[in-house]
Formats: sequence, C-alpha cells, structure tokens
Amino acid sequence: MKTMKNKKGFTLVELITVIVIIAVVSVIAVRTVTSKIKKSTERAYNIQVNNIEAAAKKYMLENSNDDKYHLNTLCITIKMLQDKGYLDKGNIKNPKTSENFDVDKNYVKVQYNLETNQYEYTFTDACTYKEVTPASETILSNNSIKITNKDDGLYETTDSYIYRGVNPNNYIKFNNETWRIVSIDKESMMMKIVNLNYNPKTISEEGILKDLNNDFATGTTYNDTIKEKINSNSKWNSGVISKLESAQSLKSLEKQSNSFNTVSLLTVGEYVDASLTKNCYSNNTCNSYLSTKLNYWLLNNTEDNKNWYVTNENKLSSVAVGTQEFNVYPCIYLKLSTQIEGTGTVDSPYTLK
Repeated sequence: MKTMKNKKGFTLVELITVIVIIAVVSVIAVRTVTSKIKKSTERAYNIQVNNIEAAAKKYMLENSNDDKYHLNTLCITIKMLQDKGYLDKGNIKNPKTSENFDVDKNYVKVQYNLETNQYEYTFTDACTYKEVTPASETILSNNSIKITNKDDGLYETTDSYIYRGVNPNNYIKFNNETWRIVSIDKESMMMKIVNLNYNPKTISEEGILKDLNNDFATGTTYNDTIKEKINSNSKWNSGVISKLESAQSLKSLEKQSNSFNTVSLLTVGEYVDASLTKNCYSNNTCNSYLSTKLNYWLLNNTEDNKNWYVTNENKLSSVAVGTQEFNVYPCIYLKLSTQIEGTGTVDSPYTLK
C-alpha cells in the first residue's frame, strides 16, 4: 500500500514576498504611466504656448510702433491676437487643466532685452502694461515747443534737433544743478546736456577727457542713482578743426574722428550752431546761451595740436595746452529711457521723473 506524500502550500513569508513584489511593480507601472501622461500633457501645453507666443511675435513684427523705442512692457491678450487675425478664433484648451484658456486674462508679456537686442516673450496670467516716454519724445511732442527759424528755440537740422538763441528754454535739473539741453540726436533720440556752472580746471598730461571720466568712474561728482540715468561710453565727434567755418562744415570735420567716453565737452561746431547769427564765426559774434563770458575748454584740437576754447569775450580761439585754468563744462548723454516733466523754462526747468 502506497503512502501519500505531504504537499506543502506557500508559506506566509512567501505570500507576503509575492504581494510586496506585485505592489512594487504596480507602483512602478503607475509612476511610469503617470510620468508619461504628465510629459505628454506638458508637451501639449508647451506646443500650445509656443503657438500663442509665435502669434505675438508676428504681431510685434507688424506693429513695431507699439514699442518704437523698445522701452515699454506690452501685455498682449489671446483675444487681441484672435481679433487681429494672428490666432484662430474660438476656444483654446489648456492641456494641463482640460479647460479653456481665459482669452481676456492670459497674456503674452513682451519686453525688449537691451543686452541681447531682441524681444523676450513670456506667456503668463499676470501682466502689467508699462509705457515709457523718452525725454526727447516729451519735448518733441509738446505743442508749445516751436521748431522755428528766427527765434530762440528748438531747430531741426539734418541729423539732430538743436537749441539756439540766448534763452531757448532748455533748462533741466540734473544732479542737483541746473544744466542746459544742447541737442537731441535723431538716430538714437538721446538727449545731450551740458553743465555751464563755474568749474575752472587746467588740462593734465592725460587730457581733460581722461580727467572727467576718471572722476565719473571713481569720484563722488555723480551718485549711483544719477549714474543710472547717464549713457555710458557715448560717441563724441572730436575731429581736428584747422580753421573756423560754417557750423555745417565744422560738424562735418568733427565727424572725421571720434572718441568713446561717458563724459565729454562741447565742440566748436556746437558753439557756432547754437547762435542765431548765420556765419557768426566770421566776426566772432556767436552769442547764445553757451556764451558764458568765461574762458572754457572745447573738445577739438587744431592741426598743430592746440586746444580750442571760448574766451571771456565769447570769441573762439586756440591755445597750446599748459597752465591755463579755464572752465570745464561737462557734457553727457541721458539714456533714452530717461523721463522728464516740466516746461524747460528757468522757473520751471525739466526734472527727471
């Protein structure tokens, strides 16, 4: 008679081990599936956002005047893009929520990066519009400012707007002092200003520009807040002037050479051009707001390396640089983003916002 062999089942430990393995595999499977779904959703969302941002880029290409100075922060809604034909009308689903985007409260935030010289586009549900009106635009758009041909005021030339006359209402408060606006460059739209306050100096061996810019960089003449308003490393026309001619000819000669500094001086051409008297250089009667009745240095040299200056009789002359202590009137360019208010008169000078 055969005996029956004992058959053993799974032990409790073995059962628990199997259950744990199944649980771990399930968790891994769920995580893998969830991760793939999340990645797929994220991918779909990014595609949707990229399409919206691409529409905003096309809008900016065709509507550049919305930010012609590259200073504004623009908030372009989905609805605006749809209304103007840059996106198809209708609901646009948000793959992350499976709900539709709010076309009035979802924006493409547009800002210009001055370091990379290109726009940056950011899709967001929070955006605050910011408009910056450059100081030069404030002046040129003011109906009370007359670009004239006979009186003290603002005049248009080929490459700039310049102030002419004895009192053309070009006063501006800057660095706790009263400066005067010299010109507005048409290409950059930046504004050049000059400090005509008493400031006698001799020219060192390094040159007056080196002295002025060393003082700007290391001294206490301008505080950090003021420095933020000044355009650094600006271009200054410093060409050699051999003889006095018309302002147009002088400026043409000055452009033949240039320097790049933050602070500079007035040029011979600018002194002549500020006068209302045509060809004033011929009889030395270039009276204007730049005629201070004090000797002061100008930027340009002569062919024999003398330095031009304005005499205390408001005449142009040149002298070999030595121990002469003449006034130094620093010039700077204000950054395009600088904003102003006021009327430019002596009683209500322009002030920085």
